[in-house]
Amino acid sequence: HQKVGKLPSITKVLISQKSNHAIALGSNGKIYSWEPETPQQVKEVELVDSKLGWFEKIVDVQCGIDHLVALTNQGKVFSGFLSNNASAQHHGQLGIAALPHFEPIPEPLKLHQIKLLEGEIKQIACGNYHTLFLNNNQELYGCGSNQFGQLMLPFTWKNTKVSVPTKLQSQCTSVAAGSSISVFNQQGSWMASGNGEFGQFGTGAFSQCQVSCLLYTSD
Repeated sequence: HQKVGKLPSITKVLISQKSNHAIALGSNGKIYSWEPETPQQVKEVELVDSKLGWFEKIVDVQCGIDHLVALTNQGKVFSGFLSNNASAQHHGQLGIAALPHFEPIPEPLKLHQIKLLEGEIKQIACGNYHTLFLNNNQELYGCGSNQFGQLMLPFTWKNTKVSVPTKLQSQCTSVAAGSSISVFNQQGSWMASGNGEFGQFGTGAFSQCQVSCLLYTSD
């Protein structure tokens, strides 16, 4: 065990193994990052190109392999990369039109506001290379990799990498993501999409590309 540099009261800690970063959300609404090899060198993640309003602060953070997404108590969302080393992969997971997947990796640990989202965002979720957003109108948006159908979009060359938030589903009440899988609750039924090659969905089906399948229903 190694002592991490001085931090305020922490409400959440995340680990992104591939980019070799630890992320912590402070009770003050600020985000901190450090690498396990140098735990004393804690860096504060910076918001760029936008400012928070009065009494607005970050209340949740999620991360994929290479990217970080932050949500404020007023429904704004910010995203950025954790590193720009050789392992970082740009699939459009930031959801920012000015930083599409065919552009170079932007400067790490700097978060930009995602402005192409409808409504007030209530929940965020990150897979390895994709990001999901659920707004107050129960509409689910997503961006990033759709290689395994994790964005629930048709399999076309245009949808392999989606660089701006795209509406995926309606009437959703909760969302989660991990690896190359997305899970969401729609009218009491839990649905999943993405890579179920090794039976990850528990339905008895083994499919590398699953656009949507029913996991559980309360009916």
